[in-house]
Amino acid sequence: MSLYRRACNACTASKRRCSKKVPTCARCAAKGTTCVYPSTRRDDVPHQERSSDERDIMAPIVPIDDALLLDGDFYSVNSTFSTSELLSLGVVEETNALVAAPNTPWFMALDSWNIEHPPLGQTPEYIGEESLSAYVEMVQDWLRRWVTENNCPLIHRELYRMHMPRCIQEAFTLTTTYLNRSPANKTTVFRIIEERADELVQQHVMQITDTTTLTLAEHLARVQALLIFQIIRLFDGDIRMRARGEAHSPILASWNTLLWQAATTSLLLGDPSALVPGLNLSVTPWKAWCFIESIRRTWLTTSILQSVYTTLRDSISPCPGGVTCTFGNGLWEAGSEHEWERRVVQGESTLFMPSLSIANLLVEASVEDVDEFGHAIMLITHGAQRMDKWVAENRVLF
Repeated sequence: MSLYRRACNACTASKRRCSKKVPTCARCAAKGTTCVYPSTRRDDVPHQERSSDERDIMAPIVPIDDALLLDGDFYSVNSTFSTSELLSLGVVEETNALVAAPNTPWFMALDSWNIEHPPLGQTPEYIGEESLSAYVEMVQDWLRRWVTENNCPLIHRELYRMHMPRCIQEAFTLTTTYLNRSPANKTTVFRIIEERADELVQQHVMQITDTTTLTLAEHLARVQALLIFQIIRLFDGDIRMRARGEAHSPILASWNTLLWQAATTSLLLGDPSALVPGLNLSVTPWKAWCFIESIRRTWLTTSILQSVYTTLRDSISPCPGGVTCTFGNGLWEAGSEHEWERRVVQGESTLFMPSLSIANLLVEASVEDVDEFGHAIMLITHGAQRMDKWVAENRVLF
């Protein structure tokens, strides 16, 4: 029985090419609209005869075999393609294969959006409480540096330079207040943090399972804001703060998942508006990288911290998985487009790699090659003792 499917109703009405994917085509997935196909022809496979795997597919993430083409001028000054135009340019009906343009930026590589997990049956490396606590202290120090230096390995100085969302403003203000609390006012500070965190969650209560009502920048901002509140509450030591933080942990996990889904949808479709929402500005490679790398680091830090807290509380937690990030020293700290481009030209110094493969750097890289974020991932992945050994050996070899 041959399979023939006509374009969905939305693509037909707008006269756009349809990828004809099931259960939703690429264009409808990108727009977040319901994808409805016309009645099947006699030689179609009836819906009820499809495999259970096909019926059960839910695709807020655009699958890597969607028929798309990332435009080569994505980051040029004159890049004004809409998502639908990119889709019409890139659909490959015969193979439904995702084909990236040859000059797709290195930090947009298609396989870099995979969430990887250790092989089944692999014995996880033991990470002691000393290493877990050291990682938490690192991240807590990142917050201090963010509010005092306007930059840290988690939140880039350029990320909110043009526009700081209200939730990030409140997170910034309350972090400053928290760090300067005194025994006399700490109860008041804790209460304000609790109320602001509750307000943030309530503002998005209808968007817990929906990727289409927020821009990608809004997804990132709300995850970072709630993550900041969680870092404060879960690891402060106050019983009430910790309990309220635990209540919001499932919500943060859900938002984090939606952030990654929104990123794979928006960025793999090559939507320039996702990078600089609401601003009529050209997106340079440096600024695009800053935004995308922020998504990667936020997803990974959120996932790790949730797992670390569970491990400290219950002595065990599943591996949250890993994603590709940039670990090369100097790129995150670059203060200008020129400086960033100069460092990128060095090639392998970017260390753009899956976080689960970071053990390779313990053998192949010097301490100076890896940035602070990479050091933190090494610590939480392989423990303080192995890190200390690496540092000591580097003093001899390098």
